[in-house]
Amino acid sequence: MEKQGNYILDTEWLALNFTGYFLGRELELKAALNDKRHRISKVGVSSRVYGHWVEVGLMDDDRPSGKGWVAISLSEIIWLSIIMKLREFGLELNKIKKVKEYFDQHSSKDQQSKFPFLDFYIIYVLTSKEPVTLMVFDSGEAFLARQNAIDTSRHFGSIIEDYISIDLNSLVKDKFKLGDIETDYLNYSLNPIEKEVRQALDFEDVHSLSIKTKGKEYLLNKQFNKTSKAELEPLFRKLEYADYHQLKTPSQVIYKLFEKKKVKK
Repeated sequence: MEKQGNYILDTEWLALNFTGYFLGRELELKAALNDKRHRISKVGVSSRVYGHWVEVGLMDDDRPSGKGWVAISLSEIIWLSIIMKLREFGLELNKIKKVKEYFDQHSSKDQQSKFPFLDFYIIYVLTSKEPVTLMVFDSGEAFLARQNAIDTSRHFGSIIEDYISIDLNSLVKDKFKLGDIETDYLNYSLNPIEKEVRQALDFEDVHSLSIKTKGKEYLLNKQFNKTSKAELEPLFRKLEYADYHQLKTPSQVIYKLFEKKKVKK
C-alpha cells in the first residue's frame, strides 16, 4: 500500500486569498518586503557561512557578476532566520534546500516577490493576530499555514508525522523590531462571536451579557455594575459604544454601564 502523505486542509481559503488575490498582484507592502537594502549582519550570519549557503543553493546571489556587498530584503531576512532555526534543530542542508523549493514554487508567477508564499504569510502576520506556523518534516517536506488550519488537519488525521515547528509571528516580530505586533495564541480558533463571549466572561468582569441575531450580525449588549465613579470612568472612556445610568439603593449607588456592539456572523 502506498504511504499516505501529509497535507493541510486549507484549500478554499488559500484559493481565495493567496491564489485569487495575492499571487501576481502588485502590492506596496509586497514591494517593501522585497526591497534589497539590508546587510546580512542584521541576521547575524557571517559572510563565510552566507557564501556556503549560496553555494549549496539555499540563497541566490543576485549581485552583478557576483561582486560587491551583499544586499538582502526583509523577506530574505526571514528566510535566513528560518535556515538558522532549522540548523539549530539539526536539519541537514540538503533537507533545508527542499524547504526553499517549497517557497520557490510560485516565484515564476509573481515577478514582484521572490518567495510569494512566504511573503503572503508575513503580510498576514502583520495584518492579523492569528498564529502562523512553519512545519518542517524530517524529509524536508514543509507547510506554512495558519495554526487553526494545522489544528484542523491534525484533528482529521491529514498530518501523520512529527515535525519541527517555527512560529512565524515571533520571527517577524523579532526581526522587524515590531514591539507592538500582537498574536492571539489563546482565541485564534474561535469565531468572532465566540471571542466576544469569552472575552466578556473571562476577562471583563461583565455582570450580564445578551446576544440577539439580526440578519448577518450579532447584537451584543454587555452590562457592567460599578459602585463608584472612580471605577466607572476609566471603563467608560475605554468602551467605544457605551452609556450608563445610576441606580440608588438605601445602602449605595450602583452605576450600570451598558456597551452595545455589532459583530458580523
